[in-house]
Amino acid sequence: MTWKSLLVVIAVVAVVAGAGILALPQSSEWTTDSSEALAEFEAAMEASQKLYHQEARSHLERALELDPNFVAAKIRMADFCRYEDEDHAAQLMVEAGAADLSRLTDRERFMIQRAQLLSDLQFEEAESQMAAYLERHPDDPYVLHIKALGTWQRGELIEAERLNKRLLKISPNWVIAYNQLGYITMMQGRFAEAEEYFTSYRFIAPDQANPHDSLGELFIVLGRYDEARDSFEQALVQKPDFVAAFEHLAMVDALKEDWDGAALEIERAMQTEGMSDETATRFRCGIDYWHLATDREWAEILKLAEGDCPPEKLS
Repeated sequence: MTWKSLLVVIAVVAVVAGAGILALPQSSEWTTDSSEALAEFEAAMEASQKLYHQEARSHLERALELDPNFVAAKIRMADFCRYEDEDHAAQLMVEAGAADLSRLTDRERFMIQRAQLLSDLQFEEAESQMAAYLERHPDDPYVLHIKALGTWQRGELIEAERLNKRLLKISPNWVIAYNQLGYITMMQGRFAEAEEYFTSYRFIAPDQANPHDSLGELFIVLGRYDEARDSFEQALVQKPDFVAAFEHLAMVDALKEDWDGAALEIERAMQTEGMSDETATRFRCGIDYWHLATDREWAEILKLAEGDCPPEKLS
């Protein structure tokens, strides 16, 4: 990180500290009669920013216990449930869609309408709806983040970079934007800039796991394996069940063809509560395929695919 960048980051930290550490925009923006439910919902949003998905889900469950009519919490919970419990996600969206729209904020109405459009596979209409909303509310960080993330996922890197820079301008506390900018520049081979973004992310949020993990991924790409390992271990200091860090540690070992070390990282991960059976299988099968491919054991790869590790378990 250059001295100029460091001074900018220090200024951002000062702003953040003055507003409450890493606080998200505060909110009469969400419609609920329960202050306790609102607190749980905001805790869920903060956990999502940290990529602590299990914690986010737990906060949302608690928010809905406190206020069963909390529309925004239902929509966010549906997002979490849509892959593992499609029926429950659909029921949550039916309930959200039946709410009295006149009681909701414009953002909440946008969320309901967007979810319905996406459910009906009306992707162009959903994009038009978002554009119309942002014309009315150009400084809404929640919706701007959705748009920025979507453009990044579609590979529209120039637009994603522009949107994330704007997001940081209007909401300096939205630190996950540093993460997105790091990946955007890394994908373009702008490695020095990527390191600055990831280092800034870590400087602002050193007590979160993901900043250390993301910087470690860049170090892998650059072949700086010892630094990568240190970053992943630091991520685990911050959150001992941060599964991505174990996967990346195993990747470092695999790149060094240390297969015993990779297996050990899998076993370490298995001792945590963050590792589901599905993730463990994907994790182990991926390393097994890598090992066999490195050794050119093509017949063994076919046996593995027909046995314990069919390709669908890797997705």
